[in-house]
Amino acid sequence: MKREAYQKIGKFYPKVRITQKIGDTAIEKDANVIAWIWARTVTCPNPACRCKMPLVHSFVLSRKKGEEIHIVPIVGDGKAIRYEIRNGLPPKDSPEGTVDRSGAHCCVCHTPVDFQYIRDYGKKHGLGAQLIAIVADSEPRRCYLEASDEYNNCINIDIDSSELDIKLPNNPRDFKTPNYGMARFSDLFSPRQLLALTTFSDLIGEVVDRVRQD
Repeated sequence: MKREAYQKIGKFYPKVRITQKIGDTAIEKDANVIAWIWARTVTCPNPACRCKMPLVHSFVLSRKKGEEIHIVPIVGDGKAIRYEIRNGLPPKDSPEGTVDRSGAHCCVCHTPVDFQYIRDYGKKHGLGAQLIAIVADSEPRRCYLEASDEYNNCINIDIDSSELDIKLPNNPRDFKTPNYGMARFSDLFSPRQLLALTTFSDLIGEVVDRVRQD
């Protein structure tokens, strides 16, 4: 199944190019991606800002001693945000993320944003999603890469999600996502995740058919 799935959708899961230092020599090689780190987004409610505001509990990627890594959001032209990978942990006097139990804040204009705004925005417009970092497998330690247009483009997939276009149960205590506009199973996944799920589901069906034929 893994081999068949790779032939069908492997191109949507590319390896990344990393530079590894061995002694005094820098070697470039391809590495498998362990994780694609995403942030849900909403438009900042401040009329003077209106940036694509990331909702992140923590920008820390690694707390392992000697290997601390975190993400720093950098505001560019037109209030577009890019994300830099930096060594160490965030300064102690700065927020670790943009979301805590009391609500959220905009990392551009620092406007406080309550959860009700996020819920209402999600129901009306849908929550956005932005790739903010990539984690790759490397020896002797993991490698953290900044997101780029190249990697963003590989996940922009048109897919028929009708198979998972089923309403989630109306139970606010156990199913929180409908409060944020994600009321169907298909809303819980990115297009690439949907593609992988439906591909493996189809392959399971093929395996069952072959077993029955044998």
